[in-house]
Amino acid sequence: MKQISKKVLAFTTICFMMIGMFCIGSYAVSDQSSASQALNTAFQYPVTQEDAGWENLNTLEKKIEACEVPNGTVEHMTTKALVETVVNYPLIINIYAFNTFEDGIQSVSEYFNGLSELISRKDAMEELAAYSEQNDVWDENTDVSFYCAKDLLAYLESKMQNSTTSDIDPTNPPEGGGRAVDINTPGGNTTFGSHNLSWGSFEGLTYEKSVAIREGFMRTYESTVLLGEITPMYNCHSYAWLRDYQDDVRFICDEFPEDNEYTNYWLKTPEDIIDESSYVETDEEVGAIAYYTSDHSAVVYSLPSRGEPVVISKWGSNSLFRHELSDCPYGYGSVSYWVADY
Repeated sequence: MKQISKKVLAFTTICFMMIGMFCIGSYAVSDQSSASQALNTAFQYPVTQEDAGWENLNTLEKKIEACEVPNGTVEHMTTKALVETVVNYPLIINIYAFNTFEDGIQSVSEYFNGLSELISRKDAMEELAAYSEQNDVWDENTDVSFYCAKDLLAYLESKMQNSTTSDIDPTNPPEGGGRAVDINTPGGNTTFGSHNLSWGSFEGLTYEKSVAIREGFMRTYESTVLLGEITPMYNCHSYAWLRDYQDDVRFICDEFPEDNEYTNYWLKTPEDIIDESSYVETDEEVGAIAYYTSDHSAVVYSLPSRGEPVVISKWGSNSLFRHELSDCPYGYGSVSYWVADY
């Protein structure tokens, strides 16, 4: 009797083990199938500019957090899925907000792992070309995602040729795209800049395309108020640091003394002006220059009783905007405030 019981117990145990192994195996197959499907599918962002909750994301950091792709996801995506994930990233518009396209890519890559992962892929150019061909509505479509793929492809092609695209080096503008000049600083020194830039300075960028980019900016940053027209002739640093020259007897550039309008000059960086102690750091105040660690300058417009300062700034080669301090493509770093001391 005892021997029969032992046999029954052993048989029962074996049955349970086989059932358990079958269940685990089935789960593993199902899990692998789901993972495989995810690898071939673009990431679906939980919130975009089209959703009602977007208006509550009133700083760049909040937007970045809401659009974050989970760690490990992009690394296991096919490049085709990764291309769609990148061009549909709600903040991809930010790559067009900087002095150069490469600066924009580097900036966005700091908080969006999908972009840096795509650029590192060996087959990125092939998949970007395929996406661009499949969605070739360049002339009719104003959605940034449709031409973002083409711009990224052109950028990677230029990197292969050790050149740049959609870029401008203010110290060496291309032929027909303005002239490199020495800009006078308040302390009697000079710094690098350009005079009389045109769309020819920005390969692949046109006024029509910039209109679509401006629309994307205003959909993404709802606190923005449009103040000026699109122009490539001056940038954020010119607006913030060279405006006072019009009230002084000093010339912005000795080479063009008859042209003392900041709107005709592109200032590469204000670092030389800051280093010579022509400006002193201060607290938030109306009229002060807000200098972002993300290489952007703005002028404080107002200090609301609640919330952060409202500033005015020029966004790359695009328009002049009034916006909340952190609700812009540059609002993920720290900000210092400066006033003239000369």
